[in-house]
Amino acid sequence: MLTDRVLRGRDPVPWPSGLMRQLDPGDPAFLAPMGLHPVLAARDRILISLPGGEGQSPAAWVDPLGWCGVGEGPSVAVWFGLEDAAWPVGRRPDESGEQAAAAGNSVRQEWSDERVGVRTICRRGDLTLTLMHWPVRLGRDVAFALFTKLELAGSRPRAARLALAIRPATLEGVSPIFHLSRDGDGLWSADGVPILALSRVGDGLLTGRWGQQDAWHRFAQPGAGDLTRLGRAELRCPAGQATAAEVWTPTLTPGESWSRLAVVAPPAGTPAALVRTSGPSLWSGASADRRGLLQAGCEILLDAHQMPFDAARLRLLQDPREADVPALLGTVALARLGFVRRAEDRLGDWLGAVRRDGRLGGASGGEAEAVLAWAAGEVVRWTGNRAWARHHLAPWKRLLDRLAGDAEDEPGGHILLGREGSSRWSAIWRTAGLLSSAAALREHAPEHTRWAIAGGRMREQLPERLGPAPWSVAEGRATDGAAAGMMAAC
Repeated sequence: MLTDRVLRGRDPVPWPSGLMRQLDPGDPAFLAPMGLHPVLAARDRILISLPGGEGQSPAAWVDPLGWCGVGEGPSVAVWFGLEDAAWPVGRRPDESGEQAAAAGNSVRQEWSDERVGVRTICRRGDLTLTLMHWPVRLGRDVAFALFTKLELAGSRPRAARLALAIRPATLEGVSPIFHLSRDGDGLWSADGVPILALSRVGDGLLTGRWGQQDAWHRFAQPGAGDLTRLGRAELRCPAGQATAAEVWTPTLTPGESWSRLAVVAPPAGTPAALVRTSGPSLWSGASADRRGLLQAGCEILLDAHQMPFDAARLRLLQDPREADVPALLGTVALARLGFVRRAEDRLGDWLGAVRRDGRLGGASGGEAEAVLAWAAGEVVRWTGNRAWARHHLAPWKRLLDRLAGDAEDEPGGHILLGREGSSRWSAIWRTAGLLSSAAALREHAPEHTRWAIAGGRMREQLPERLGPAPWSVAEGRATDGAAAGMMAAC
């Protein structure tokens, strides 16, 4: 509802890709106004991260129009133009997608050659904007570099403009900003959280809030409107619609390029000098980090599809937010891809969150505890690391005692089966968790027999609960809990 009120209460402004497409009647993703604006289609995004830092490494999203943000917080967009016209990446708010294409607009997005970052290229007539987003390490923390480059075709120099805009928007619509601040070195913060750091400050500022002209409309005016002088800035908006843009006004010469570097979501307390570095040095560091990260696992070379495979490995290496089914399945995959230490550390942290009653703190879904038991058993059986099993034995036993004693299964599988879920899904995983863990702990816990009997009893009951088999029951086809669980998950 907040997004709908903002859309109805102000003149059209640029939004992230999903909402821009949903607002365009000529787009297949168009959604007619209905008082709400949930982004139901065109939810494309790319996640970039650099695992391996201290604590949980953040992941930033980059949408097809080059908007970038972390989580559900505000985002950073890029606007550009010449002396007599200005554009966001993609269509302007006052034109349709067809009109933008007729005017020479084109947007292309691709991975970089080594898949270190995401490249977004937008062309408008003689002017080309190239964006590159990639994860970087600043000290012990992970942030996200944003490199912007303008190139001009034609036969004469022209005045151009570029803006890095901090917007109260995210992939789902509005993400309120009540307080925007800028220090003297070009470090922007939104509601006290650093959001943008600049290697070189701009030529002026544009700001806006609810009830005033938006920064986009001022930028779109010839000459980018009247710029506020640089320096410290404070902007507050009780409606959560504070926005600002740092603007540069270079003169471009045909055949030459002009560029600027910024860092999105810099770590708290980042000194300005830390980001006053070159794009090539940050790129080289990120490339080296990526190679070192992949070298920690097995070397796997494919005749085809090597790049998608490496991208999948990097996605698995990103630290999950919670112990849900995708994260647990991904952790088992990591161990089998050779990232044993990372898989064990991740599972160890989750086992350490098991409470005295055997429940997993912060678990997502009724099946989370069972899948954790299965994943821990699979990793130990794969690695043979008895020391790791002994170290985590106490919480592991509490988890298994609860699984063996539960009379009913809570509905799970919501990510695949919807809000109601399925208790059968949870029963499959509870069976798999008990059997896998009992086999892994045969040498470490005398209770393994009890867990194995409980799992075996549940396995015998599964066919009756599941009904006629939806898969082939050819002779030799395994129908135990682990096989059924993996089949359902795939």
